[in-house]
Amino acid sequence: MEILLNRLLLALCLFPAAWPAIAQNASAPGEVRVAVSDDSAAARSAAIETGVVRMITRLTGDPAVGDSLIGQRLQEQADRFVEGFSYRRLETESETETEDAADAQRLELALQLDEPALREALVRAGVRVWPSELPTVLVWLALERDGERQLLDASAAAALAPGLRSLAAERGIRVFFPLLDLADRQTLTYVDVAAGFTEPIREASKRYNADLVLAGRLQRDATGYVRSRWIGLGEEVSRGRWQAAGPSVEAVVEDMVPRIARRLRRVYAFLPDLDARRRLEVEVRGVTDLSALDALQRRLGAIAGVQRARVTRVAADRVTLSLALQVDSERVLAALADDPRLAESGSGWRWQP
Repeated sequence: MEILLNRLLLALCLFPAAWPAIAQNASAPGEVRVAVSDDSAAARSAAIETGVVRMITRLTGDPAVGDSLIGQRLQEQADRFVEGFSYRRLETESETETEDAADAQRLELALQLDEPALREALVRAGVRVWPSELPTVLVWLALERDGERQLLDASAAAALAPGLRSLAAERGIRVFFPLLDLADRQTLTYVDVAAGFTEPIREASKRYNADLVLAGRLQRDATGYVRSRWIGLGEEVSRGRWQAAGPSVEAVVEDMVPRIARRLRRVYAFLPDLDARRRLEVEVRGVTDLSALDALQRRLGAIAGVQRARVTRVAADRVTLSLALQVDSERVLAALADDPRLAESGSGWRWQP
């Protein structure tokens, strides 16, 4: 085993491109889609500026960034961030047999933008950005309507609030709903969510490993008007309770997006060290085969602020990695301590399969 891992180490040194990338910041450029009236140069130019604003909003979680000085400057230089584009025609739902086919199509410009370059420009201007591993939010919904009470699964929740995930994605936040399978139902009930009982909500949410958990009770009257009560839970995000009301379930749920973004930005948005000059050496025991090594590397790559991880030594079941950091080492060490797959062992860590 040791011989095999040492051969792998040699291959990594000689052919680094052959190994799956560890650095999260080396992600593919982001895609942004913008509706356009036609394929003229003028319409395309305006759409590119819009696309840049959407991308920097996604990178920061802050919709006001487009109106800032750096936002205006990036819009003025928008063309330099375009790596490719294409047009797509999408059928609209209003198409009829008598309607002109051209009028029944929507033209869309799909842009490939240089996301790392935009991120760097924001950071150099002192604007905090999301980590490459975007924050996640789990949403539990308990709905009362027409005298019936139910805890909604992913399909039902997505149908009631179809725009929630896309609205959150516009701010760089990944929202998802629970499966509500047997494991969930054994841990959590409608009453638990409706009453805001924190312990069962926390317990049921553990398996989803979300950065923030939202649990909401929604009461819809005969007119469709909705009143809601919410509780927010997170390991690092401060908990809170609040109420909201609106003309529909969709409106009430989607109105949570700005509140979610503000809470998450206070904890997760940061100013990375673009040169990744900080270093942290990590020794991990219990890495007994290649699959464990691959899992470990992926785990380290999921830590916010780790720009690059390089294997420097392999001995028996011990692997030493040098991490290039964009944040203080204390922040990364805290993330390691919170990782259920890693247990502190002496001066290092032990991998727990």
